[in-house]
Amino acid sequence: MSTQHETGATAPTTNRPWAELKSGALKAVIWENQGDQNRPFFSTSLVRLYQDAEKRWKESHSLGRDELLRAANLLTRAFEQIEAEERRRREASRANGGQAEGSPTNGHPARVLNGEDSLENRA
Repeated sequence: MSTQHETGATAPTTNRPWAELKSGALKAVIWENQGDQNRPFFSTSLVRLYQDAEKRWKESHSLGRDELLRAANLLTRAFEQIEAEERRRREASRANGGQAEGSPTNGHPARVLNGEDSLENRA
């Protein structure tokens, strides 16, 4: 089964993001997708977590004024993580004689980065 993405490319359906970065009630979820010629690319979703009246966790895409700067910083961190991963893969590809290093990391534990920028693997 495949999922259609904004770019028109399809990728295998997975339930696990490549990484999640958190800051307060905000979360940037980074997904790894497959593009043309099996080239991986990343997309990011920004959500705000909150609890409804029944204490169930929900997600919203609306941000208040006080959350805008936190969101900008979180998206900057997401950009930096993606950029570092792409650089790492380019360097690994060059070291392997130009062959791309593996396929997307679908199936691996997602990386969760909290406000202190620590890296945790989820089981």
